[in-house]
Amino acid sequence: MKPTVYLETSIISYLAARPSKDVITAGHQLATTEWWRQDRKKFEVVVSELVVQEASQGDAEMARKRLELLQDIKTAPITTSQYGWRKLWLKKKSCLKKPLPMRFTSRSPRSSKSIF
Repeated sequence: MKPTVYLETSIISYLAARPSKDVITAGHQLATTEWWRQDRKKFEVVVSELVVQEASQGDAEMARKRLELLQDIKTAPITTSQYGWRKLWLKKKSCLKKPLPMRFTSRSPRSSKSIF
């Protein structure tokens, strides 16, 4: 029996997206694509109905690509706890009106000296 892995929407989005010029996003896309091609078959892959709903939103062409990727993936029904977590996450995310400041510090984690 294969181990089960739950995929969230960003995995499907990385697979369907146009190659990014941002080095970090491009790295995520590459790692995701490699896992999808090489390792996905080692797992019982599952998504929730929430993932399917989210994947169907946005640009029509990109949504079509995302939904194509989901065609052969088992879809689990939404549980009450999943719905509650999603609502809480969206509420917390929307509380951030601007990104939190990032502080780069010198070698010592206790130092407050900025390197910039």
